[in-house]
Amino acid sequence: MTEQHEPSTRRQSLLEILGTFWAWIFLFLLIVVFSVSSPVFFSPFNLQNILANMSILTIIAVGQTFVIISAGIDLSSGWVLGMVSVVAALSLNAMPVGTPLWLALILATLVGVMAALIAGLVNGLLIARLNVPPFIATLGMFGIARGVAFLLSGGMPVPVRTEGLGRVGNGYLFYFHPKAGWSFLAPPQGLVQADMRQLLGVIPNAVIFMLILLIIAHLVLSRSRFGLHTYAVGGNKEAALRAGIPVSRTLIS
Repeated sequence: MTEQHEPSTRRQSLLEILGTFWAWIFLFLLIVVFSVSSPVFFSPFNLQNILANMSILTIIAVGQTFVIISAGIDLSSGWVLGMVSVVAALSLNAMPVGTPLWLALILATLVGVMAALIAGLVNGLLIARLNVPPFIATLGMFGIARGVAFLLSGGMPVPVRTEGLGRVGNGYLFYFHPKAGWSFLAPPQGLVQADMRQLLGVIPNAVIFMLILLIIAHLVLSRSRFGLHTYAVGGNKEAALRAGIPVSRTLIS
C-alpha cells in the first residue's frame, strides 16, 4: 500500500511546488531564453534599463496588490496614474520662477496624491457604500480619469520647465567615470561633453523609489492592523464583519 501511494504523494508535492513557485519558474525560463538569444542581455546597462522601465509598473502593481488581497479589482489605476502625472506636471509649471526644486517636488507630489486620493475615495464609496461591483465602479473611473487627463492636457504632452527635474526622475544613485571616479547623486564635476560618453550611471533613482515603496507596502501588509484587516476582508468578508472588522472603511481605504 505504501509503495502504491508514494508516486501519488510525490506527484502531489510536485504540483504544490509548481503552484507555489510557478511565477519564479517562468521568470527563470524567460531569463534563460533571453540570455541564450542575446549575449548582451546580462550586461549591466541592459539590466538597469529593465529595472528602470519596470519600476513604474511595479509601483502600480503595489497599489493593485492591496485591491486584489481584499478580493477586489481596479481597472482605473492606469489612467488614474496618467491623470496624476498631468496634474503634477501642471502644478510644477504653475510654481513661481525660482522655487527650490525640493519644494516644487513636494508641492507637486502632494497635489498629485490628492488627485489620486479623490479618485480612490470615489471608487471606495461606490463599492463599499453603494455596493457597486468593483469592475463597474473602476471601469467608470477609468473613463473619468482618462477624460480629466485629456481635458487638462488638451490631448498633448505637458512639457515640464522645472530645472533639475530630469536629474531626479532619470538620474542615478551613483555615477562612475574612468578618469573622475565615483560620485553620489550627480555626475563628477569638471567633465566635458566628450567625457560624458564614458559616464556610467549605477542604480537608477526610479528603482530606489520603487524599493522604498515596496518596503513600506510590505510593512503595512504584514505589521499593521490595516494590513491584517485587508487580508481578513479578502479571505471572507462576512466573517470579517462578524469579527468586528470595519469592512467598509477597509475597502474605502
